[in-house]
Order: sequence, then structure tokens, then C-alpha cells
Amino acid sequence: MALPYTQNWPRRTILESVVMASKEKIEKYEHFLNNVLREDLRIVVEEREKLYEDIAAHSQLRQTITCITEAPGCTDEGLRTQVDLGSNFYVQAHVQDTSRIYVNVGLGFFVELTLQEALGFIDKKLNILNARLEESTQKSAKIKGQIKFVYEALRDLQGYQESNSSQP
Repeated sequence: MALPYTQNWPRRTILESVVMASKEKIEKYEHFLNNVLREDLRIVVEEREKLYEDIAAHSQLRQTITCITEAPGCTDEGLRTQVDLGSNFYVQAHVQDTSRIYVNVGLGFFVELTLQEALGFIDKKLNILNARLEESTQKSAKIKGQIKFVYEALRDLQGYQESNSSQP
């Protein structure tokens, strides 16, 4: 028994309309995959790279402060060091008071802290950065899962389209 809305339509026209509809779906999925999901993934990966750089910079600062506090006579005599002026151009410098340090706390603000206060700040900042890194990793995994899901849907649609187009 034929359905009423298909009585007057030849079978070929119905298959052609199904194929056209699946071509439109394929184009929509491809657009979503390439222009939305891949762009979101690129942004999340860039954010993660920035977080890794921030974590490395704070870890390096913690190591530097630890070296200053553990160096014998560093607090009494001061500290001789090299300072990067930019473009890897270094000059010799002498720091007379090593008991305090200026730390960038964000938004271009620097705060003068004792070495122990700076270590406490760095530990808190590293905890925050690591939490944001974990969140970014989860977001990245979610987007990768969505990409895989859309890719599988595309494969299924294209397989369905090929099987319908091969029928007489």
C-alpha cells in the first residue's frame, strides 16, 4: 500500500530528494566541523599554550627566588647578575638589597614583596594556573569528541548517500 503523498511521485524523485537533503546536511556538518569546531579547538589550544608559558615563567621565578634565599652571603653582600635589556643583549647588574622583589600581579601592576611573600603569591598563582590548565584540557577533549562525533556523522551520511546513488 502506497502512502497518499507518494502515489503520484515516481520512486526516483523521492530518492533524488533524499539525496539532495543529505547533501545539504553534509554541507552543514562540514561547515560546522571546519568553521566552528576546528576554530574553537584552535582557540583553546592557543589558550593552553599561553597557560603553559605562564606556568613556566612563574616556576622559573620561584626557582630564582629559591636560589637567592639559599645562596650563602647573598643577602649581606647583594647580588651580581646579568639583566636582559632586550634582543638577548645582557648587561652586568648589582642588586644591593635582595630582601625584596617586584612581582607582576597582572594587568601591568607590579607589587613589591618580600621573598617569602613572593613565594606564597607564586604558589597561589601556580595553583590557579594549573586549575585553568586542567579546565582548558577538559574543554579541548570535549571539542575533540565533538569533532569526532561530527566526523562519524559525516561518514555515515556520505555512506548512505553513496549507497542510495548506486541503486538503479
